[in-house]
Amino acid sequence: GRRLSMYFWRTHGGQEVNFLVEHGTEVHAIEVKSGMTVRPAMLTSLKNTMALWKNDDIQGWVIYGGKTRENLHDITVVPWREIGSLPM
Repeated sequence: GRRLSMYFWRTHGGQEVNFLVEHGTEVHAIEVKSGMTVRPAMLTSLKNTMALWKNDDIQGWVIYGGKTRENLHDITVVPWREIGSLPM
């Protein structure tokens, strides 16, 4: 299989993403939240990082403590129980 490379990402301005995973030509930006709900304000850093990355293959993910999988602003929100379903 293809090798994964995993990084922590932070800009000089303090924007950060918990995990940046390179999988072949794909890039996955992943935020992990312990809460049961995800609010749009929680996605700001992830959206800004995705915009800076300039890679058409970047995908944004939020792993959280809730129970519902959904899409918010081109970011897939996944319950931590479904972490095995991520395409990496």
